[in-house]
Amino acid sequence: MTLLCHIHDLAQQGSQFIIASHSPILISYINGEILDLSHDFKRINYEDTEIYQTYRTYLENPIGIQRQLFAEES
Repeated sequence: MTLLCHIHDLAQQGSQFIIASHSPILISYINGEILDLSHDFKRINYEDTEIYQTYRTYLENPIGIQRQLFAEES
């Protein structure tokens, strides 16, 4: 979150950034544009990103996800 604050401060001074990240915090930047590289650089909403969906699914049910992850294969 500290990095997000630094990015914001610098952007307010006219700086521009191209950031490749899987961080749901960094890609949530309020004035940012998200381009989906796996779909020809199509603009995408934050909530539609794969990383947002993954974190949301996990945070809604961490125990259930862990049970699935740690289940022994038959």
